[in-house]
Amino acid sequence: MPEDNSHLIRKLTRYYRYLNEQKQLGRKMISSDALANLMNVSPSQVRQDFNRLMLAGHRGVGYDIEAILESISQLLNLRDEKNLIIVGAGNLGQSLCNYDALRECGFVVKAFFDVNPRLENAVISGIPVFSMANIRAYIEENRVIAAILSLPTAATKKTAHELREYGVRLFLNFNPVFFDFDGEVYIENVHIDDNIMMLSYKSGLPGGGKNVD
Repeated sequence: MPEDNSHLIRKLTRYYRYLNEQKQLGRKMISSDALANLMNVSPSQVRQDFNRLMLAGHRGVGYDIEAILESISQLLNLRDEKNLIIVGAGNLGQSLCNYDALRECGFVVKAFFDVNPRLENAVISGIPVFSMANIRAYIEENRVIAAILSLPTAATKKTAHELREYGVRLFLNFNPVFFDFDGEVYIENVHIDDNIMMLSYKSGLPGGGKNVD
């Protein structure tokens, strides 16, 4: 599959989520019609996406959920362990360290880093907290390739560029910051402000139970 096919890759994460929910409900097979209804796309789109990924179904029966999940896991590299640090040990950082999706996607939270001297050498949910002064040595010694940025907005860009110099190339960022990285650096920005504004908009609409991705 082409590496630049980012639109399909993002769609794969949704397929995985919905299929995993069906697996948890005890379902073993699913038709393209049923999956399309969950995804809010057309059945032909499901078949087209899966054909492009060489994920085959069974005529009259549908797709084997376990097999599709395993194939998507391999495509998304969910099985390999990836060392991760959280920069910012405040409330957000602490809540993220216990997020099940990190473990399910192969990310291992190795340490927190924070500028607050009162947190140095603390242990949060079994994860040690270190001073920012030690971050370079730690990244290099522990082969850390990913970082969650949960620190104040003003410090985010400078810190991210420093981490890139030390070897980090994957970032999950929670602040509205524009990055201008060169080379192979991948950033996922979590736009909480956008979500809150959408909630505000929805507050003025008639009620409904449809999930929106």
